[in-house]
Amino acid sequence: MNKQKNAFFTFICSLIPGAGEMYLGKMNMGSGIMLLFFCLCFLASAYSIALLAMFIPVIWFYSFFHTHYLNSLDDEKFTQITDNFLPKDVNFVIFPLTSQSKKGLGIFLVLIGISSVWSLLRNLLWSLELKFELPPILSTVLNNFIYYVPQALLSLIIIIIGLKLIFIKKKELDSTVNTIDN
Repeated sequence: MNKQKNAFFTFICSLIPGAGEMYLGKMNMGSGIMLLFFCLCFLASAYSIALLAMFIPVIWFYSFFHTHYLNSLDDEKFTQITDNFLPKDVNFVIFPLTSQSKKGLGIFLVLIGISSVWSLLRNLLWSLELKFELPPILSTVLNNFIYYVPQALLSLIIIIIGLKLIFIKKKELDSTVNTIDN
């Protein structure tokens, strides 16, 4: 298959996540990236989950540079790349293979769900506040509590996960050094 495409159209298509891969003939890969990108956009905006919004530019940049990488390959290497729904390296990041990673992904999804429910409750309480006319100081305290508690909990969880990863890596390095010494 000759994949040499017009550089201008490749650039234009690479501006839309997945469209560049589709233009180069990798339809499954392009549709997977496009679906992932627009699902994240929808979830981040429809459910007011700002945490998901940080992955949107990562997927955009990945798709942009992946398109140009694919276009730079010679025909032989290009045909060796399988047209999976998502590229192999993205599959590993999104669908981790270890049971520990699956547990972490599950916890992450539960936290996103809790954040979404919390956001809905916050909006409900704000609408009820208009009907019951709370005193201004109580209203301010309640609004600040409802707004900042999920952010504080999520920040704390991220710190704990980071520390856990650091200490696991340190233990692995220590055990490697001990086995080399023996």
